[in-house]
Amino acid sequence: MGVLQKGEWKMGSENRRLIVKSKHDFKNYEYEVNGKSCQRQEAVDMILDLMAGKSMTMQEIGKELKINKRSMFNLIKVMRENNLITNTKLRRDRHYLFKTKDDCLIATYLYPSAKEIEDSFTIKDRKTYKAEDTKVVSYNTKTIVKYATTSLDFVS
Repeated sequence: MGVLQKGEWKMGSENRRLIVKSKHDFKNYEYEVNGKSCQRQEAVDMILDLMAGKSMTMQEIGKELKINKRSMFNLIKVMRENNLITNTKLRRDRHYLFKTKDDCLIATYLYPSAKEIEDSFTIKDRKTYKAEDTKVVSYNTKTIVKYATTSLDFVS
């Protein structure tokens, strides 16, 4: 899975499972799942396929996929940060239940993305106010002069 180029389309489920990694993070994350070593993205896909619409605890997922506790905690943390799963705030055997976030496929395909909306605006006019153009405000007790410099963009 990579970055989508202009004019390239992928299924909604593939886009939602993409893990965003910091540009400063050079570590290659590997986890042991079902006795074999796999990358972080593969482990996340296995967990999401296992959950598939049902709520499960971290312990249940770890037991089913044979992932140790520390790795399971890290994977859950990454998945929550990337909005792939959510905590239901409900408990089973004193452990929180997690479920996959289901995005509406109609909204995914019909509504424009935030980037497309932002690109549709153009700057018509730009006004800059300088400190010399503002009025000076002073008080009796102390001589305080407040200056303001602001810049306003008007979009169409």
